[in-house]
Amino acid sequence: MNSDEQKWLFHLFGAHAEGTLTESEHREFQEQLRSDPEARRLWFLHNDIDQGLHVLANPHNAGVATEAAHPVVPMGTVGSRWLRWRSLTAAAAGLAFGLFGASMVWAYALPRLPALPPRVIPLLEDGFETASQPEVKGVPNQLGAWGGDHARIVTGEQGIAPRSGTKMLQFLRSDFEGEKSALSYSCDQLRVIDLRRYQALIDTGNATLNAAAWFRLMAPQSGEAFTVGISISAFDADPTRLHGRDWLTWEDTERLGFNQTQRPWLVGDRSSWREVIGELRLPRGTRFVNVHVRVSRKEPAPTATPVTFAGAYADDVSVRLLVADASAPVLAKNVAP
Repeated sequence: MNSDEQKWLFHLFGAHAEGTLTESEHREFQEQLRSDPEARRLWFLHNDIDQGLHVLANPHNAGVATEAAHPVVPMGTVGSRWLRWRSLTAAAAGLAFGLFGASMVWAYALPRLPALPPRVIPLLEDGFETASQPEVKGVPNQLGAWGGDHARIVTGEQGIAPRSGTKMLQFLRSDFEGEKSALSYSCDQLRVIDLRRYQALIDTGNATLNAAAWFRLMAPQSGEAFTVGISISAFDADPTRLHGRDWLTWEDTERLGFNQTQRPWLVGDRSSWREVIGELRLPRGTRFVNVHVRVSRKEPAPTATPVTFAGAYADDVSVRLLVADASAPVLAKNVAP
């Protein structure tokens, strides 16, 4: 295939992606894919790049807490809520062709093949069933433990039952022991996750951290307004070294990347658990992340007095690493946490 033929083929790729193929171009495209192995190879490469990086992920709920890294698994083996598969339109024509010998046959149809699913690496599933009481001294000083502002793990209370299992996290106050923040209105509990064993995947630039948690609050009083949410902070060094430091002393200077997802807690939300999902495309060089779950009182306005929460809870926290580039090596090195 010469350069002019390749240019024309890439034109067909682009027109197909945009849905602007004419009827004659569509027939030519099909015939070229049927008869030319090089065209098929380029098409699969183009399709992988074009579609493999565009994924919509929702966390998959699981009941068993785990901290250790898991083997990378295909998306299809993870719960279907992880990915909203893009439906295929009816194919104008279908054909089959052999690759790598007569024993392997690929079904092919136009228009548009489905995206290759990303790798999904479960990092955490925590319903607080086996966790010890969280630290209340800011950033936890060890991996695999919750820590932050005043909070505790409880069983059902105040007419609220855990979303699953028998335990849940209760947010108590918007400060931690020794904090000197002048305006404190959010209660954060966070967990440090070690990603060093996945550094080769992250450094491709195609890795996204997906975190989700379920929240439930008592009905707000008159004049009160609350939000619940998740924030993700990426670091190139172990953030447990920040133990005991005020949030604002490191949030804008130490981290490589940050994303925060918040949703208002409405009066109508009081009767059920609500899910919040956050994602951060991890910058190259990320080796650790902090995942915060939080509740904030937006009204009345913050004062120097920490906010006390009458009834605010979180449960079923899940964290996943999504890697869109299927060609990257799974593990570059085995780094002990």
